Amino acid sequence: MKRFLFVIASVFLLSACAQVFFTSPQPSRGVAIRSFPDAQLGIYSDSTLNVTLLKNKIIIEGDEYVLTTRNPLENEVLVKFYKNFYFASFLEEGYYQVFMAGFFDEKLAVYMLNADAYSIEVLNKFVAVDTLNTETETYLIDASRRQFDAIIDNELFDVIGVLSRE
Repeated sequence: MKRFLFVIASVFLLSACAQVFFTSPQPSRGVAIRSFPDAQLGIYSDSTLNVTLLKNKIIIEGDEYVLTTRNPLENEVLVKFYKNFYFASFLEEGYYQVFMAGFFDEKLAVYMLNADAYSIEVLNKFVAVDTLNTETETYLIDASRRQFDAIIDNELFDVIGVLSRE
C-alpha cells in the first residue's frame, strides 16, 4: 500500500507525505462494485503510471488489490459507484485513502483530495479536518453523508492524472 501511495504522489509531483485520510471508506452511500464492467477492463497508463483493471482487481505498478464489498484490508480495495464516479478506498495505517475516478473517451481520470494549506482551509468549510501530524502534513476527516456530498458537489477532489487506455 505504501508503494501505491508513493507512486501516485511521485507521479503527480505531490508531497510524498501530505495526505488526507478518512476514518471510514467513502462514500457511505453508493453501490459497492463486485466486478468492473467489461467496457472498462484494460490497461490505462501515461508515461509514468500503469493501472490495469481486471474483472475483480486493480493492479497498480504490479501491486494487486482485490475488490471487496466490506471494509478493505491490506491488498484489498472497496470500490463504490456514486454520482457517476468510482470511489476507491484503500486501508493505510488504520485510516482510508480515498481516490475518485471517472471514465471518458478511453481515458481514466484519477482524483484525490489535496493536502496543501489552501485546500485544507477550503475543505474545513465543509467538514472538520483534524491534523494527524503537522510535520508530515497528514489530515483526518470523519465525514457524514451530507459532508461527503458537499466535498463532491463543490469539486474538492483534484485531478491528479488522466491515463489513456492502451
